[in-house]
Amino acid sequence: MSDTRNVRVRHNKSNSPADSFNYPAHFVLSTGDFQSNEKDNDTRLVGRNKHNTIQIIFLIFTALAYLIHTLRAYIPETLQSQSQFWSNLAVRPITRVYTTDLRPNVVIESLVYRLAENWQTFWLIYILSYIPRRTHFGYLYRNPNIFNSLLCFLFIGALALQSVSHSSPSSELSCGCLVASFILLTITCRLVAVKVYRYDHKYRAADLTIDSIILRYFVLNSLFLYTTSVAYSIVCAIVEYIGIYLDPNAVSSTSISFCTTIGLIVMFFLLLIYFLLDLFVYEQEFRSIWTPYLFTGYVFICPPLRETVLFEPETISNNVNYYLFWLVFSSAMLMLLIRLYRQISLKCGKSKKRIRISSNIEQISS
Repeated sequence: MSDTRNVRVRHNKSNSPADSFNYPAHFVLSTGDFQSNEKDNDTRLVGRNKHNTIQIIFLIFTALAYLIHTLRAYIPETLQSQSQFWSNLAVRPITRVYTTDLRPNVVIESLVYRLAENWQTFWLIYILSYIPRRTHFGYLYRNPNIFNSLLCFLFIGALALQSVSHSSPSSELSCGCLVASFILLTITCRLVAVKVYRYDHKYRAADLTIDSIILRYFVLNSLFLYTTSVAYSIVCAIVEYIGIYLDPNAVSSTSISFCTTIGLIVMFFLLLIYFLLDLFVYEQEFRSIWTPYLFTGYVFICPPLRETVLFEPETISNNVNYYLFWLVFSSAMLMLLIRLYRQISLKCGKSKKRIRISSNIEQISS
């Protein structure tokens, strides 16, 4: 009986307190910590609409450095003979003792180098036009963030290593600096190509289709052409170093022929590695890049066309080197045709899919 009374007493009161209806709420929520939906309070948007002084300095310094590097090739010989300063500043080409059969004549090689350097400088100057331009994403050089300070630092480092290589009297140090410069340029090629492909939709969303085309076809091809020219310089420098080691006096034609064979084999394997990366790893990122194949096909043109295109007589007497020239040239042209075929087939596939979708929509609507 006592237990029943205790239970009733225990459950006599209601579960909802009566005081809660008589008194106002004791807690008031403050809205001061909540961010407004206004754009001015978005810190990321505010940051995009402000200039980055460090990045601007890096962009301008990189463009000026490559411009000065390009102008070195146009220093008159009279200034070089009159002043030691201009003589040290001028470009010193790689010797042609053991690579006479491997390389085209001096005029053609100089034109190819000048073309690669000029294009590299032109697109860096073009990127400077991004600094004052602004879209709804912010300033164009900051978002999409393709040409950032890290990329400029890699470009400056690669150029500094090339300058050390040209001015170094040691063949080992010269080759080492060229290889290090090529590694930095390869990293920049990969970074720029991947970012251009990743942020292509942002350029189109901001009605910057022309800039997107310039990036994909001019900037990337110029950058890859310049990197290919550095790889070609590495092959020539390494072949010259091997020739000095094998035959210091260069009295044997066999050593020159052997060095030519080494250079052609190395260049073929470099081209093959790039083609495999282009075909299977970076198919979308590298889809608009053709200059590595064009550069290789022109510099290592097949012997019957050397006299017509390069304006030099055919002097290759070694049968192995003769067929190796054919191998490098035909491989470069075949790889270029495969790249173009895949690009055209991809565009045709997209257009057919678009037409099929539009026809299905018309059938459903009708």
